[in-house]
Amino acid sequence: MFRAATIAVIAVFSLCGPVKAQSPQGESVPAGRSVGFLIDNSGTFRRVLDRAIRIAAGVAEGLPDGSAGFLITYTDQENIFLKQDLTNDREMLADEIENIFVRPGRTAVWDAIGVAADHFRKDTPIDGRRTLIVFTDGDELGSVSKPDQVIKDLQELKVSVVAVGLAERQVNQKMIDRLVRETGGSKIVPQSGGEAKTVAAEILARLNDGN
Repeated sequence: MFRAATIAVIAVFSLCGPVKAQSPQGESVPAGRSVGFLIDNSGTFRRVLDRAIRIAAGVAEGLPDGSAGFLITYTDQENIFLKQDLTNDREMLADEIENIFVRPGRTAVWDAIGVAADHFRKDTPIDGRRTLIVFTDGDELGSVSKPDQVIKDLQELKVSVVAVGLAERQVNQKMIDRLVRETGGSKIVPQSGGEAKTVAAEILARLNDGN
């Protein structure tokens, strides 16, 4: 793995306003599957963040040829960051995932999903398959985006969601269930003792099955 330097800082505007984005420029991405990784790095997620990182990095490393991925981390509305723009470099993507750290803030998950939807709209091939992998405990604490509108955007963009529910105690599955049901996706709520590589393999299998 490597430590990539930030090449450029741009502003991405979405339902949630300006989002700081760090992305390498000038990269050509094939028109295959586009996979977004959306990872909660708030303080309330800190006890399971390391596990989420290991799972997500395993998925990134295992993406099939022709796929491309991007990474967004989120806490509250003002701390939603595009950490890696769309890339077909799996090592680069996994490395950025492994460099995620905890930030203070509430978990504005609907705002973050709205930002991810906007990124799919602007920066992924229109003729490719689109999947968003959301790492969340299911708690929503402060989004300004309306869930109905966010889901409508995902549906129009044909983005299916794979929701990975992780929590120190109990995952709030109500929000997760709605998200995957209305986008034709699926959810995974791993057992607390399950190995990260096993969960990553299950996610990759679901991607191959069409989610």
